[in-house]
Amino acid sequence: MTCHKAQQRYLQRHAFSGPWTLEGVQGDQYRGAVVIPALAEGDALWATLTALLSQRGGWPDGWLIVVVINAREDCNAQRLDDNLRDLQQLRSGRFAHAPVGWVDATSDEHRLPLKRGGVGLARKIGCDLVLPHLADNGLLVHLDADCRVEETYLHTIEDYFICHDGGAVLPYCHPLPDIEPLRTAMICYELYLRCHRQGLHWAGSPYAYHAIGSTMVTTVAAYVKAGGMNCRQAGEDFYFLQQVAKTSGMGCLDGTVVWPSSRISQRTPFGTGQVIAASAGDSLQQLYHPMTYAVLRDWLRMVSEHQQDAAEQLLGRAAAIDSGLHDFLLREGFSERWAQLCRTHEKKERRLRAFHEWFDGLKSLRCIHALGESYPAAAAVEQVPRLFELWGWPVCSDLEEALVQLRRRDLPWLDAGDVAFLLD
Repeated sequence: MTCHKAQQRYLQRHAFSGPWTLEGVQGDQYRGAVVIPALAEGDALWATLTALLSQRGGWPDGWLIVVVINAREDCNAQRLDDNLRDLQQLRSGRFAHAPVGWVDATSDEHRLPLKRGGVGLARKIGCDLVLPHLADNGLLVHLDADCRVEETYLHTIEDYFICHDGGAVLPYCHPLPDIEPLRTAMICYELYLRCHRQGLHWAGSPYAYHAIGSTMVTTVAAYVKAGGMNCRQAGEDFYFLQQVAKTSGMGCLDGTVVWPSSRISQRTPFGTGQVIAASAGDSLQQLYHPMTYAVLRDWLRMVSEHQQDAAEQLLGRAAAIDSGLHDFLLREGFSERWAQLCRTHEKKERRLRAFHEWFDGLKSLRCIHALGESYPAAAAVEQVPRLFELWGWPVCSDLEEALVQLRRRDLPWLDAGDVAFLLD
């Protein structure tokens, strides 16, 4: 089956039916599209589009921007008015000099349904509508309406996918607020994100990538193979990337940075905006205990090294690692699943791959939460030094300096002395 036929089959089976259309777009065979959901964004949206259109050497030929102006049926009147103003700005030709299309998912009869409406569905609508306009080897890039990007943004993405397929995430840095307690809240939240990714990487998990919606990129083929965007109101990025990882593989590209917003926001049930909002009540993000990653590492290694063992033997080995791990595996039905994997996959390589498709990113996170009963999460000031020690790094107790170190490791192409950039 060619990719073109796969796209058609996907749209027949998985596209979310509704009254939405893609406006302002002519022609097809675009090399790529940047899809941006927007809800009452105003100046933030125009700043993002201006930055996005300021690519080095000018806007690259064959690239398209799609803005999905969206609201649920229960959206308040003020946001609806803001959306309609943004929609009117787009329709009036504010960006007529650039290939910017848009979707009306906010006016009467076009709003998102209550049950599934949210940022996930907004991303999906934009992607599904632009698919027929993309080349078979095209790219789908996801961005949010309040992000900063660099002038190397699209060039770096294209260079990466010359040699790679599937999906990838871009490096990120949240701008750090100048005032307290917002600055500390943002530092703790990003420490949580980076330490969790590093913990999974150290443990040997194939799901060791950050799940931030504004940093996602996939080929058209990978998007289709994954069944399209997840339609959750929040966490759509996590579940979508997990599916891409299973069906096409995930990578982490470098060379440019996305700056997601650090603003207070109630747009989604959880995420950056909610964390910053919670800081007003001194509710800082906690980090997982280092022992949860150590247990996870031992478990993943043990399965890899003892694939010939029966489920009972593996459970016995799991109990020797940690009783909480053993109990978690029993609750998750590991015995039945492992027996099934052994029957279905005789080759060890394929059996291990199937195991990781079962013990995926979500199950890894649930395992960490279960282990948290014995090894509870705690404040960053407690956990960061322990985590650095676990990974064999110089112990650091200053949270801001710890964030600089983690950013430097995740952005290795930057000048080692560029602290100002790393603490923007």
